[in-house]
Order: sequence, then C-alpha cells, then structure tokens
Amino acid sequence: MGTWGVGYFENDAATEWLDAFLANPSPSNVQSALQRVCDATEIEIDDAQVAIAAAAIVLYFFTGEAVDKRISALPRNDVLQKQYTLIVGFARRALESIATDSELASEHDDAGNVGWRAGIDQLRKGIQPRKK
Repeated sequence: MGTWGVGYFENDAATEWLDAFLANPSPSNVQSALQRVCDATEIEIDDAQVAIAAAAIVLYFFTGEAVDKRISALPRNDVLQKQYTLIVGFARRALESIATDSELASEHDDAGNVGWRAGIDQLRKGIQPRKK
C-alpha cells in the first residue's frame, strides 16, 4: 500500500503527478487532471488525489497562495494567471464532485479524517470568485 494522508500531496498519486507537472508545468496538464474527474461517472481514488493536487496548482496561479514549497518556485505572470483563471471552473467542479461523491471522500470519512474535509473546504474557498 502506498502513502496516504490528509494533505494535498500526502499520497503517491498526487506526489507523482506533481513531480511530472513540475517537469512540464503546463496549464493543459492541470486541466486534464481536473477534466478527468469532471467527466467521470465514478471517481477513482487516484484520479481524485491528482485532481486535488491540480486544484492546488490552480489556487497558486489564481491567488498566489502556495500550499507546498515546490509550487512556490513556479513563476507567476499575467499570461499564466489568465490561463489558470480560464480553468478555475474545472477545479471548482472537480473539488465539489470529490467532496460530495467520491470513494476518496468515503474513505476519509470512514477513517474519521476531518482534517481532509477541512483542507478540501479551504481549497474550495481559495478558488472562489473574488468580489469586486
């Protein structure tokens, strides 16, 4: 059995995805991870973990908040911020689906990992539209 925790990158699937993303940091890689969950009829645990990691990347480019030191090393600029703003809706939908209807949520709930749900809620709040 692999690593499994309540943090965004405390599992093998998310860590491996992040390593691959950092080697090729493209918004399309993030969108693909999120889209896989948005399109799924049943959300696999690994897909959910990867989508959560991808949403953390969106949070960084959307707000500047880095939830992991490896993310904070990524350059931010207006062009990238605009590209990530276009996929923030995918992140919101994916997180909503994961939180309400996924095997991952059930596993964490069954294990009593309230910190996991709090982390997902924090991530969801971070990528909400800003009031002007």
